[in-house]
Amino acid sequence: MKNFDPKVKTEKSELISLSPVSKFLSVFISLMLLIPFIWGLTVTDHQARSKAEKRNLAPFPHFTLSNTKEYFGGLSTYLRDHIGFGLVINQFYQKTMFNNFDTVGIENISKGSDGFVFLTSHNPTKHNVIFSTLCLHNTDPSNVVSSAEKLNKMVTGAGHRAIFAVPISKPSLYPEKLPSDVSDIAKGACNSFLKNANFLTKAKVKLAEDKILLHYPVSLFLTHKNDESFYPKTNFHWDGLSAHLFAKSLFTSLGVDKLRLRSFDDGAKLVTKHTDLTSIGFERTTKVWEFPYQTFGISENQRNKLNYIKKYYDRAGDVSYYSTKNPLQNKNAVLISNSFGAFTARHLAVGYKSLIHININHLKPSEQKGLFSHLFALDKKMDIIFLFHDDAMAGHNALDKMARNIN
Repeated sequence: MKNFDPKVKTEKSELISLSPVSKFLSVFISLMLLIPFIWGLTVTDHQARSKAEKRNLAPFPHFTLSNTKEYFGGLSTYLRDHIGFGLVINQFYQKTMFNNFDTVGIENISKGSDGFVFLTSHNPTKHNVIFSTLCLHNTDPSNVVSSAEKLNKMVTGAGHRAIFAVPISKPSLYPEKLPSDVSDIAKGACNSFLKNANFLTKAKVKLAEDKILLHYPVSLFLTHKNDESFYPKTNFHWDGLSAHLFAKSLFTSLGVDKLRLRSFDDGAKLVTKHTDLTSIGFERTTKVWEFPYQTFGISENQRNKLNYIKKYYDRAGDVSYYSTKNPLQNKNAVLISNSFGAFTARHLAVGYKSLIHININHLKPSEQKGLFSHLFALDKKMDIIFLFHDDAMAGHNALDKMARNIN
């Protein structure tokens, strides 16, 4: 090797010459550093990451000459939240813990046995409260009965027929699948809830004496609970076959000709859908029975026909409009529900020329009178269906909330 002599002129190219291997490594390392940056800015779903990590990601900071230090601190936090593979790593971790250790990284969702997933509370700070609220509810039906009677009077007074429909939720239908941390008292109560006379079965009998229909098909659900994909085990809401059979049995109770109902089941097939409990932190799918209802000619989600609802219901979001060419009944209907209605509306729509569905979870008491008055004036002799699942009828009695606001 030649000794270096500063007096000797050296060619520039000779000083910075890199071997092919060095050039490759330089390019490779640069790309490796750029990939997290490019991925974070172009591929990562930052809303999904925010939901997965249950926090708000740092916003891009605003720069002024007076806040230079704060700006670069905020920029560092922003880059840390938006650059790299944080979402992918988080989802991989959540999925590993869920599948291999039955651990759910969110306070109000728990995994039971045989892959069943349960929403334990609508409030993350009140773990497992749903099981107590529903299954340990006293057997006195008077509150449900009085609320239904008030609503029935309002509906019949407007010239329509009131129908009360109560979906059966997973805690009472599958008590043997409940999470291990549910108390023995709540488990025992859930295990006997559908076997014994509960507040809903008693309300059903009492209302029937006044010819008011409360549809709550316990025997039907106990018979079919173990059918393939009857009630999606990874969902909070029912879907597919459970909602379908509920609607079919309701139409039977309403006196629809059984010959007309023969084609109600036609074309059923198992499909893959995303589960409704999206807050777990990663995407999951489940198998659900899908019913095309082709012979009835159903058209759905014509939301442009419901623009007027915003005038009465400021936070209306989950609304839909269905029309059917060959309905089971020659009349129209309005479905008033909580979130279970979105999984039921299409099955019920087959029975009507048109069906309007409105989720009233965010309806203010001051908005109720105006909305109902408008809906009830749309047509004569409609079916007004109030649909709220069993737990919603227990803890806060969804019917009572509406009945209290009737003048």
